[in-house]
Amino acid sequence: LRNSTSVKLINYLLKNNIKVSVFDPLIDKEKFNKLMFEKSKRNSIDLVDNLKRVKNFNFIIVNNRSNEYKRIVLKLKDKKNIYLFDSRRYFIKDKFKNYNGAGI
Repeated sequence: LRNSTSVKLINYLLKNNIKVSVFDPLIDKEKFNKLMFEKSKRNSIDLVDNLKRVKNFNFIIVNNRSNEYKRIVLKLKDKKNIYLFDSRRYFIKDKFKNYNGAGI
């Protein structure tokens, strides 16, 4: 989340009435609340403290090359109901049922 493109993307999603859950192991709730998110949509965003919750989501955006993300996301590669967008093109697209990456 320290990446400004992530904050911009989250604000775009919030403006379009999309509920957003965010995972970042290096940010706590206090820092999260100080980020510049769309004020009128603050109740549509939450900080997830455990990546295992991603199995409950239907769209995942990976904006980081962390090994922690990779381990969790690779477990979801055969799920047909989860769409993965990989902005860093960290994953191999042929290994996922529903995958798209930046520039593809």
